[in-house]
Amino acid sequence: MPGYFKVERDFLDSDFWLSEPFTKAQAWVDLFGIANHAPGFFIKRGIQIPIKRSQTGRSELSLALRWTWSRNKVRRFLKWLKLNEMISLKQDNKTSIITICNYNVYQSKKNEDETPNDTPERHQKDTRRNTNKNVEKKENVNKEISYPEEFIKLWTDYPNTKGSKSQTLKNYQTTKKSLSGEQIYSACMNSTKKQEEDKSLPFQLSNLVGQKYRADLKELLNYKSPVDEEIRLSNEKRQKEVDRLNAESGPAFGGPHGKAY
Repeated sequence: MPGYFKVERDFLDSDFWLSEPFTKAQAWVDLFGIANHAPGFFIKRGIQIPIKRSQTGRSELSLALRWTWSRNKVRRFLKWLKLNEMISLKQDNKTSIITICNYNVYQSKKNEDETPNDTPERHQKDTRRNTNKNVEKKENVNKEISYPEEFIKLWTDYPNTKGSKSQTLKNYQTTKKSLSGEQIYSACMNSTKKQEEDKSLPFQLSNLVGQKYRADLKELLNYKSPVDEEIRLSNEKRQKEVDRLNAESGPAFGGPHGKAY
């Protein structure tokens, strides 16, 4: 049966789509859904990385969390897609960029408007007539959701955003009654550091900003990772040594006003 059909992008973030481990075919379709349909960018470790139409900057870890796979399975699947010239893959020390080959062939405006030639017009009318009005109303509400910039930054930077984006926003807005957006962001990022040190996967963001973990978020505000603490202590030790040398014999490194360069 030739032709194409449209899928609402919000459906790919629904609990129904993400409720079970993905099949390989589902993962392939999902790549089309999460790939950029227009040029843009994303932020990784504070660095703005440009991204083109047909590309996605998802890491192996984020795909593993989204598809409920192991990282090794994701790596094997991406390798297979690459060998079959279905994607190209560019990796560096910052991130990985997945480009879907022939994206424009599948996702061109012409193809979006096409329908199978053998589909009776009456069948199309009947389908539209029998569409559940409550579902239509819900879709219209979802389209009108306005996501605050601070929430979008958290959603972009946090590694595990599996689940409903709209529900995550609701949890986020409730948590904002007791914490600022900046505090929530800081606590969530500290949570990822802690989970990495514990060698466990990050919590799902919708749960982390929900009522269950609200008390934990407040504690995570003051969390210092062993690596960060080691750097802080090292800097303090160095500064004390510089101050001692300055006090004994003037600027340690010839800097003005007793300050070391």
